Parts: sequence; C-alpha cells; structure tokens
Amino acid sequence: PKDVWGTEQYADFLYLFMQQLRIEKAVFLCHSFGGRVAFQFAQKYPQMLDGLVLIASAGLKRKVPWKRKLRVKTIRTGARLAEKFIPGGWGKKIKDSLYSRIASRDYQNAGEMRNIFVKVVNEDVSDILPEIRTPSLLIYGEDDTETPPAVGKRMQALLPNSQYVELQGFDHISILDLGRHQVGHLIRQFLKGLSS
Repeated sequence: PKDVWGTEQYADFLYLFMQQLRIEKAVFLCHSFGGRVAFQFAQKYPQMLDGLVLIASAGLKRKVPWKRKLRVKTIRTGARLAEKFIPGGWGKKIKDSLYSRIASRDYQNAGEMRNIFVKVVNEDVSDILPEIRTPSLLIYGEDDTETPPAVGKRMQALLPNSQYVELQGFDHISILDLGRHQVGHLIRQFLKGLSS
C-alpha cells in the first residue's frame, strides 16, 4: 500500500476483494498476522463469515519483562543519539548495529513495508475480541515463541464462541508443515461442526 496500513485497512481491502469475486460468505483460515486481519474483518463484517480458523494467531500485546524493556529503551536511545550527533554516515552505521541487537528478523527484513510492520505489530485487538461472535478455532503450537500458547489462551478467554487446541512439539512454523495432518484433522472437525 502507498499509505501506512493497519489491520483495519487490510480487512476493508479483503471485504472489497470478496465483493469483487461475489463471495457472500466464507470461513477464514489464517496464520499469525492473518489472524489480526481476520479479527478486524469479523468485527466489521460478521455477516460475511461462517467461521474462523486461527493458527498461531497474533493480535495481543505480549507481556515484556522490565529488564527487556529497559534494554530496548537504552539501545533505542543510544541509536537515536548516535544517528543525530555522529557525522559522516557513522551515526547511521552505529544506529543500525545497535538496532540489530533488539530488532526481530521480520523487522530487519521488512524493507519498504517496515512502517506497516511496526504499526501492525503494535496493534492490540483485545478490545474487539469480545464483540466477535463468529465460531472460532484457535490452534497453537506448544513450542511457539513468536505467538506462544499463553497468547492463544488469553484470546480464547476474550473471544466468545471459540475453542482452543494446543499441539505438542510444534512451533510457529512447524505447525504448518510437520503438524499439517493434525491441523488438517482439527479443521475438518471444526467445519463439520459448522455445517451441522
């Protein structure tokens, strides 16, 4: 997008896309970031959804230990000061070096999407979850460190008409490939429940 979109704008775009394809109702199957968009969509356009399947969904702020907060704040301050006061391109090099110590791989690789990435990861959908009545299946991997099971359990507590399943031995990505058979079985069971 030319502008800095948040998940609400992505949801509006998805609505227009479905309108263009004349899709009246759907079940959304989402992973990670997709869950953020799906929640916005479900809150704004509930009539267009039969269900949500959310695998390792993001969308809630994670609790950060105070030591980590202090470290990040110190490094950010140092990086900004270096860029501002050290001339000849060295300030930017120092800033980039400092940020590489705290920035996620996704942030570092975001390129021209970085502003959107920052906006999206700082969004918290906890205030809209209680409004969503769409039947929802939350699937999380026991070993996921990007969207840990604790996030899924908090979502399930906030999201009416939802069920939570935690699969042992899978992380954020392996749940999609190594865990595909278990995930596929859970999805089929969920879909059967929607049609009955």
